[in-house]
Amino acid sequence: MDQPQDSTGKGFLQGLKKILFNDATPASNQSPQPSTVHHQEATDSAPPTTIPFDGNSVKADIRQKILQLLDARNKQGIDFLEVWRAAQDMGGVSATNVKMAFTSLKHADPQLNKERLVQTATAYITELETAFSQESAKREAEKHALMQQKTQAQVSLQNTIADLEKQIALLTQTLDARKKEWQQLQQNHDPSLDSLDAKIRFGREAMDSVVQEIKQVVIIIQQELN
Repeated sequence: MDQPQDSTGKGFLQGLKKILFNDATPASNQSPQPSTVHHQEATDSAPPTTIPFDGNSVKADIRQKILQLLDARNKQGIDFLEVWRAAQDMGGVSATNVKMAFTSLKHADPQLNKERLVQTATAYITELETAFSQESAKREAEKHALMQQKTQAQVSLQNTIADLEKQIALLTQTLDARKKEWQQLQQNHDPSLDSLDAKIRFGREAMDSVVQEIKQVVIIIQQELN
């Protein structure tokens, strides 16, 4: 049975919105969660996976749902939708089937005429295009806002990366300078240390020889002198 048209058009708009922008992509078992970027602490995460889908299948599914939505918005009485559906039931849209459908339905509603068919068809087209334009404008605005967020995040990350690279370059310069200081320290002090080690060693050897000789003299004195 044909249903009366919603004068506000909100039901039609909401229905089209759900079909075009909520069901147009493959469904996921989980609801998308808002992402949070942590600048202070980095964690390893798997790259997001892209779910492949058949564009033709998606378009066919959306088309079928739009047709169902049009059926739900069918105006009272016999109009374009009844003729269109009847022609499809006869094997598809063709001049012959449209004429046959029109002739058959005119028996049920003698007031059915060409003008009514064109008028109601135009009304359905206008409803569809108006609803789609409104929802497309909203999605374009959302897309623009999302792109701005992405751009801002990219700029922020680029600035952070540039700052880190400067810090790394500065630390590298400091590290190289400290390495050179270390090498210079070795060069400046090692010869003096080696010289002192040699003097200590030679002094010990000289002293030992003197002490040893003194001991020998003492032994001779003790043994040979009365």
